[in-house]
Amino acid sequence: MSRLKLVAEKYRGNGKFDYNHYLFISQRGMPLTRHGINRLCKKYLQLALPKKRLNVLSPVHSFRHSCAMNILSMRKNLIVFPYLV
Repeated sequence: MSRLKLVAEKYRGNGKFDYNHYLFISQRGMPLTRHGINRLCKKYLQLALPKKRLNVLSPVHSFRHSCAMNILSMRKNLIVFPYLV
């Protein structure tokens, strides 16, 4: 069983709810939409970057890029990334 599934089971209960197979869940217990994920990424990018840079960046792409750079900095192979979680 993957680490992600173990964490989901530990923190999300016993699996009786429909949202257990989603990775991102809102405070209301509903799955986040792509727009919700985009808003969250944009919110934290605004905290981290100057306004001038925000006009040329896609929030979700920046999030993906940051994750990939983090994996590379840990000297991990990006091809095996889906199998790490």
